[in-house]
Amino acid sequence: MLHYTLKSLLISGLLLSCVDNTIVESEIPDFNLYMEYDATNRPENALIVSSESQDFHFLISASNLDSEVALDAVHPIQERTQFSFEEEGDYGISVKVFLSDGTYYTSKELDWTYDTSLSMAPVVGFDEAATNDENLSLLVSSSNGDSAVELWIEGDLHPDENPEGSWIVIPHTNVIPVRISEGDGFKKFTVKTRNKALAESEELSLSVLRKEKGPDGCASFVANITKTRYMQFEVTGIDDRKLFYRVFGDIENDFEFHEFTGSEQVDLELTQGFGNKNLTIQIRDEAENYCLKDQYEILYDPDYADGIVELKGDPIWTDDLNVTLNASLDHLPSDVIEMYVFGDIENSEYTNQWIPYNDGDIPIVLDDSDGHKWVRVKFKKNDVELPMAWDGVYYNPFVSLRRSSGTLIVTTSNILGLESMTVRGCSETADSLTEILYQSVITCTETGSTVDVDYFLSDGTTITRSASVPD
Repeated sequence: MLHYTLKSLLISGLLLSCVDNTIVESEIPDFNLYMEYDATNRPENALIVSSESQDFHFLISASNLDSEVALDAVHPIQERTQFSFEEEGDYGISVKVFLSDGTYYTSKELDWTYDTSLSMAPVVGFDEAATNDENLSLLVSSSNGDSAVELWIEGDLHPDENPEGSWIVIPHTNVIPVRISEGDGFKKFTVKTRNKALAESEELSLSVLRKEKGPDGCASFVANITKTRYMQFEVTGIDDRKLFYRVFGDIENDFEFHEFTGSEQVDLELTQGFGNKNLTIQIRDEAENYCLKDQYEILYDPDYADGIVELKGDPIWTDDLNVTLNASLDHLPSDVIEMYVFGDIENSEYTNQWIPYNDGDIPIVLDDSDGHKWVRVKFKKNDVELPMAWDGVYYNPFVSLRRSSGTLIVTTSNILGLESMTVRGCSETADSLTEILYQSVITCTETGSTVDVDYFLSDGTTITRSASVPD
């Protein structure tokens, strides 16, 4: 409502004439002049005059409305003067005030709005779908129009925020800060708007999740070495709501948060160029409770083998047919891995068939023929067969002698990892042999009843084998 006091108008110098041209403040009566409504949704309004004295007259000028007193005529002042009108829009009146002797006191322009329009449900919403604290912002869309000047909100508000409901002036920013009640769970609210004429919109129901407890069991997994730029990582987390991950660093992926539930494998593309790559993996819930921030350094090495097979102890040779196999494959926790062990080995529950992945000790029996034995492993990851990996060992190194047309022939073992050997008992091989052909055959003029061969291996060990000279 617009309130104007004559006393204030007089003191501010608007009184143009008075007795003796002297203003005596104590002699100025209290005088209020205002419209009953600044805006209305009914086709009527009233000029309200409150005065300590009835020794005043007034004249009202206006157009496009009906008045209970004649317009543009002087009348004794009255407490209430009613106006009526038909068309919606802005209206105004001009009021002049006089003393009873006709002396002019003051004048004032007063206006109001007549608006019966009712908005549809307001276009409003919170700035977040979920929050981990009490503070939110309610966004009021400009599509509600300029006529929406106040917003009503009631519901699960903080006790200091009038949960039973209140009208809030919509600021020019269209952003209203809100505090919600304590405790995790969905908070529910009812909102509506109204215009200057107090015409209210339809009600709208809103809800927002308050969630202060973060996820459990958050983890990420990624290999620390790779032979290709294209790899995968895995994220896991336990929560009754959806989770989000993002990865950033030396990668070609986007840096945005992506939704997942439970666990998920994610394709990862490293930046170009060999060497170390740094990346960070984060996990949060929808209320932005962060539960993980893992940092990794990954070596991009094109020579790296992601599947490794090794005989335990990595022996070059053995005299025992029973050996132990260890196999490993880079994989993520949710991958389904199978393996197929075969080669120069005997059948068993672990060999020559697909078996579940086993990165522990696997007992293997080599076949019983002398020579080099290869143990090979094929892997399948999620039903996709991968390149084979293998390891080998030489079983039962030997030296054999035979005669051909009276000449003694010495055959030595072709041990992988042999650096040099010495043949003793032949006049032709007094010195150590370092250039040894595959399955070396040596012509020998024996000097005794045996020929001895010393094998010097790359692991620093020496094997000595002897054979009797045949007749």
